[in-house]
Amino acid sequence: MKYLLIAFFLLLFYVPLLAQHNQLKGTWYSADQEIMVIEDTSGRLENLMQRGEDFSNLVVTKKAISFRRQYYSSRTNYNVLYTDKFDFKILNCNDSVLTVMPVSDFSKKFFLNRGTIRFVKKQYWISKDLKVGKVFFHSSECFGSCPLIDIEIDPDRTVKYKLGGFATEAAKSGHFIGKMPDSTYQFFLLLLQNCQLETLRWNSVQCCDGVVVTLIFYFNKERKYLKSMLPSVITNDMLDFFYTIESKVVFKRTDEKFYMEE
Repeated sequence: MKYLLIAFFLLLFYVPLLAQHNQLKGTWYSADQEIMVIEDTSGRLENLMQRGEDFSNLVVTKKAISFRRQYYSSRTNYNVLYTDKFDFKILNCNDSVLTVMPVSDFSKKFFLNRGTIRFVKKQYWISKDLKVGKVFFHSSECFGSCPLIDIEIDPDRTVKYKLGGFATEAAKSGHFIGKMPDSTYQFFLLLLQNCQLETLRWNSVQCCDGVVVTLIFYFNKERKYLKSMLPSVITNDMLDFFYTIESKVVFKRTDEKFYMEE
């Protein structure tokens, strides 16, 4: 009987906590494009916060979240392991909304002394009445094996694709055209709806030897231009869509030379 009571109380404690852990998993956005990406609550995998910073582990209780950043420093000859704790009090958590309050010095500074922050899970953050026109994507060469990629997606689902650069084999480079399946195009529109397109912004860093990505959107009679070597984490899924476009559209090589807005 004693062991049954212990098991019962353990279930009362762990089952709600497990349910909360599952609710926390996912990508969360605030209205100010503050980001939490919680992929693992066991403390074994990396998670992300805001600008894509990596955190080695995550500690979750019923009332708090703590991101941990661990590192060694030359100040102590790399002999001491330091841990910075980014602690948040959970004010509300369900399948779609997470409201937290930064409570440690690191978390308060990281979120610019915001009192409370309300996050919405990515799949529930949908921009309504989004009328999308042409979309352009450009990915530059880099100091390495990065191909030069240019893509245009039109509202009639026509896709123009240019592949080139010194890192691309001559047989694979050229101009291509295809028609995107309707189901794939609807998925693409959903990616646009999920990335806060109306207020989306990127860090404008374009230095160094990395790939510089350019996105141009026409929507709701507006034009949005983004260009950066460090795009927002919010657009990761969309960028993956562009980089894997050959698996989504059947292309035919064409002699037509495309001009794509840059």
